[in-house]
Amino acid sequence: MATINISGGGSALNYAAQTATRNDVLLVEDGIYDPVTLPFVSLCGVTIRSVHGPKNCIIDATDTGKRCITAVGSGNYWSGQHGYLYGFTLRGGHTESGDGQYQEGRGGGAYGLQRMEDCIIENCTSANGGGAFLVNSCIMQNCIIRDCTSTGNGGAWLQQGDACKVTNCLIQRCDASGWGGVNLSAAYIDGCTFEDCGGGVSCMLHGNATSGRVVRRCVFKNCHNTRGTTGLIGDVNLDSCLFLDCTNTKTDCLVYGGQCTNCTFINCTSTNLNHLISIKRSYCTYGNHICNNIIGRGGIYLTGLGTTAAVIAGNIMSGTVNVNSNTTAADVQDNNIQNYAGDLGFRSESNDDYHLTAHSVAKGGGISDYVQFGQDLSSISWNSPPSVGCYEYNEFLTTSCTPLDGILPVGSVGYVHQ
Repeated sequence: MATINISGGGSALNYAAQTATRNDVLLVEDGIYDPVTLPFVSLCGVTIRSVHGPKNCIIDATDTGKRCITAVGSGNYWSGQHGYLYGFTLRGGHTESGDGQYQEGRGGGAYGLQRMEDCIIENCTSANGGGAFLVNSCIMQNCIIRDCTSTGNGGAWLQQGDACKVTNCLIQRCDASGWGGVNLSAAYIDGCTFEDCGGGVSCMLHGNATSGRVVRRCVFKNCHNTRGTTGLIGDVNLDSCLFLDCTNTKTDCLVYGGQCTNCTFINCTSTNLNHLISIKRSYCTYGNHICNNIIGRGGIYLTGLGTTAAVIAGNIMSGTVNVNSNTTAADVQDNNIQNYAGDLGFRSESNDDYHLTAHSVAKGGGISDYVQFGQDLSSISWNSPPSVGCYEYNEFLTTSCTPLDGILPVGSVGYVHQ
């Protein structure tokens, strides 16, 4: 193990990466560096860390036709997953099928890393995974991904494997032409904010609800679907998320397929408001239900044939519950407030503060049996019974708190806002 100091920009970082050995640490001063490749010989050990954070420590692949950073595997994309990157801006990376790069067409900004923290990925493109291609158990946290696109699937990132985690990231203005305008199939997304992102052929955020894909404690603001055939969010399990001013102009529903619990939808629209949230009956086998949600505009739709019962309970909505009649299932509908037109009791809707006041109809109106996780969007523990929506009522909250407070990456947890 050695610590290697790097400065000067240009090819200096790539040269050090090519000659590094297992467990070496590359400490990098500010500068603009050429694209980097970590060879397979250095598997599992090399750490590349900027000294001052990503503002002026940049791997720039603009106009090179190359990916910003590649962790080379042993011959297939499952064998990447090595190397640790901290505190860099990855800019202008590009890889398409047929360009001759290792794992061509996967990850414009980054491919195959074990961990990425405190990074900014911007203006990157690829056939799959515009910003990054994540493999196996990759962790990406405290990062900003912005203005990244894919000509195929996964505008911000694309994931292969079942254990990738994306936490506390900000994703802005990402899109794709294919499946998953922002993401395809990340196993676990927590504490992220999505702003001004669009949908692909399938939807903006796409996963596989039957395999336990979970999106929790996230904020979706001004996101849209104008092309996807399964709504804005498709086939993921949602918990404690806030949707603000999101639209779907392509299909009936905004959210489709998987479980949806303790979420809040404000000023969201779809081509059929009474189908704003829709669940497939076949997914109910996996415990996927619609419970404890606030739907400011719209209703709930249960679709699909079969005998599997669904639970639609503890929701407050301006619309109604609509159930496909072609079934023999004994569906459970309990404690839903439909056609609600009263005050929801938010602290300050005009200031985007959707925490609950003491008189809110949502306070304590949920059902404990259908709480997926122990904490709300603000990391407050749920009461018993829980409140409806993404926030538990908190009598000790005295200051104004916007939906993005505590969710966006901040200086205290990383370099990204320096």
